[in-house]
Parts: sequence; C-alpha cells; structure tokens
Amino acid sequence: MRQTVRVIPEEPPTAAFPAAASGADRRQITAAEATRASRRGWDGDAQRYQREHGAFLAGPNGTDLVWCPEGWLESQVQLLGNPSNLSEAVALDLGCGAGQAARFLAQHCRQVIGVDLSYEQLSIGQSEVIQAGVLLLQADACDLPLASSSIDIVVSAFGVLAFVADLDPVFAEIARVLAPGGSATLSMPHPMRWVFPDDPSAESLTVVHAYSDRRAYVELDAHDEPIYVECHHTLADIVNAVAGAGLHIERVWEPDWRADPDHIWGGWSEQTVALVPRTLIMRIVPNRQPSTSPSQ
Repeated sequence: MRQTVRVIPEEPPTAAFPAAASGADRRQITAAEATRASRRGWDGDAQRYQREHGAFLAGPNGTDLVWCPEGWLESQVQLLGNPSNLSEAVALDLGCGAGQAARFLAQHCRQVIGVDLSYEQLSIGQSEVIQAGVLLLQADACDLPLASSSIDIVVSAFGVLAFVADLDPVFAEIARVLAPGGSATLSMPHPMRWVFPDDPSAESLTVVHAYSDRRAYVELDAHDEPIYVECHHTLADIVNAVAGAGLHIERVWEPDWRADPDHIWGGWSEQTVALVPRTLIMRIVPNRQPSTSPSQ
C-alpha cells in the first residue's frame, strides 16, 4: 500500500519514530528545524492522532470538510462556494493528513491533489483517498512539485500555517500554483492562541505570553531534539506574508462554537471560544492585475 504515495523528492519514511515528548519549551527555531521536527513528529504521532481525531475530521457523515475544532462543516458554510460550481476545478488539499478534506473535495472537483509532509499521515487513509481519485504527494508546502497556475482551489484546514517558521515561502507557493481566478481558503489557530495557556477551561484565560513573543512552542525528545513545533505568527505577520506574495485577503472569519458542548481539542472548548477567538479562517485571492490602456 505504501508505494501508492508519491514521495517528492524521493525519500524513505522516517527510519525511527520519536518516542513521546519528554519536555516542552518556547524557543526560537529555524525553518529547517521546524520542517524536520514536523516530519519526525507527525510520522511518529500519526496513528494516535487519527485514532483520536480522524472521525471528527471527516464530519458526522464521514464525507465532509471540517474547517476547525469549533466544528463548522463546508456543507453548512460553503466557504468554497456552491458545490455545483466546482465540477471543473482542480483542488489542492495542503497539509492533507489522512485525506479527510481531500475526500470531500473529490466528490465535487474534477481533480484533487493531497500534499503532506508526513508519509505516515498519508499512508493511514490512502486506500480510501486514492479510491476516491485523489493523488497523494509527500512534499513540503514551501516547495510544491506542481506546475504554476495549475490549481483552482487551495484548501488547508489546520494543515500547514501553524507548523512553518516562515510564512513567506508558503504564500509564495500558493500564489505561484493558483490559476487566474483561483482562491485559497485556509484555517489556522488564531494569532491569540499562544497568549493563553493551552487549556479548555474558561478560568485559564489569563495572558501568560506576550503577543509579540514569536518563539515557537516546541516539544522535545529525550535528546532535547524537537519532535513537535507549533509556531506563533501575529496577525501582522500573516497579512504581510499574504501581501508580499501578491495576494490579498478577501474574507476573514473567526468562528464561534458549533460542535458538541462536550467536545474538547487542546485549548478549544465551548467555554473558551465563547470568550476569545481560537481559529482564524481566511479566503485569499490573487491581486487583480491593473488594467493597461493601449499605447497612444
């Protein structure tokens, strides 16, 4: 089954998965360190993560796109527009994990490509995903093995932006692969996320980190090597990276709670979301080219 995942560039899965984290820290981290940690960590944690969250990520009917821990479904909100208008679209699920969102996209789009850094995440759901017609690629979101102007819709549901230390190359790649008239709809932890403890109780909402503290949250193995990295990007960092790539934000959404009241995901709960936004969702489109008058 593994051979059906295309690995770009050719690279074997992580040889030795890390043990459970033995400590955590906030520290400065380079883009290369974040990439290496994410690949090791997600390869090692893929089975547990999908066992705990996989069914939720597929939606209540098993074939939906879940945008965020708050529980909003694409079938309800239609952030991608009317599904009947997607039939000729080529879609990219960026940071696709086990492909839950990609399976939803495959119901409506002409072609779907799922990209993830973790071989093990891709391997878990690949039989169902490939059966649905999705092409799976193991690749870095900062260096996509896709032709320029080849993608109509980019989707990333908590898939990439929180795990890269430098947003600029990600948005540059999104801008490069988007076809004219294309769009990217991306959800990520809200920039306020790491100001507060990662705790679902309302009583925990006391500021413990400065908003301007851009050190990443890092989980470490027994050798003090990062095996999980979640980076803090301020709203200014996000907006500036989008603009620097020649894109602009067309719509922003800070969703309220829709999931079951007893549902908890890290610091996401009905109690915390009622007081402070936990998720940021953006619809991003290329800048319109200025019209030029014929030479006189």
